[in-house]
Amino acid sequence: MSAVKADCQAELDKAMPIYKSALSALDTLNKADITEMKAYANPAEEIVLVVSAVCLLRGKKENWDEAKKLMNNPNDFINELKAFDKDNVKESLLKKLKKYTQNPQFDPITIARKSKAAESICLWARAIDGYTEVMKVIKPKQASLAKSEGELKVAQDELREKQASLQKVKDLIHMLQTNYNKSQRTLEDLNSQKKKIEVQLIRAEKLVVGLADEATRWTETVKVLEVDLINLVGNIILAAGYISYVAPFTSK
Repeated sequence: MSAVKADCQAELDKAMPIYKSALSALDTLNKADITEMKAYANPAEEIVLVVSAVCLLRGKKENWDEAKKLMNNPNDFINELKAFDKDNVKESLLKKLKKYTQNPQFDPITIARKSKAAESICLWARAIDGYTEVMKVIKPKQASLAKSEGELKVAQDELREKQASLQKVKDLIHMLQTNYNKSQRTLEDLNSQKKKIEVQLIRAEKLVVGLADEATRWTETVKVLEVDLINLVGNIILAAGYISYVAPFTSK
């Protein structure tokens, strides 16, 4: 597409200077120039050719009388030439224009000897002819370029949509990976706690086994204590009586 753009621009670069030069020539015209030319009772054939070309492009009859009507308001006439829609001239008019621009008498240098205003208008008409010829080559390329650019835009829009969808998937994967890593850390913590509890259970089991032998001894001790508890009152009475009996006696 860059090559097509460059090609179109190169062609335009050839045509536009000629067209701009013709507009510059129109800028040199003034009301007096047009009024002078309009006043000719018997204009030269070359002048009639020039204004007839203007009549053709303006959709008027191609003769001197019609041309004088167009020149009734010189300022409007000049401004209308400058503002002429050069990009939308009918093909039928362009073919007819050739009979003027290809006429040996339609020569700006020759016409300049007859009328300065006619020379500027001749340059303008030749510029329109040259510009439209270039555009015949460029327009198909521009249409093809516009189509290609449209297709490219569609492809780029689709690509952006796909990239947006891909980004969503990447974001989802990132979120899932983050959650997975968090779950892995939680699992590692639980496994660590599990191992710690297993060690504590093993120690507790050893403690219970170790205390199992003591349970028998404690049971026997409880039985002895229960008997002693039953005999406790009698033993106390005996001890008290013994103390009472031996207390009054001294070692002498």
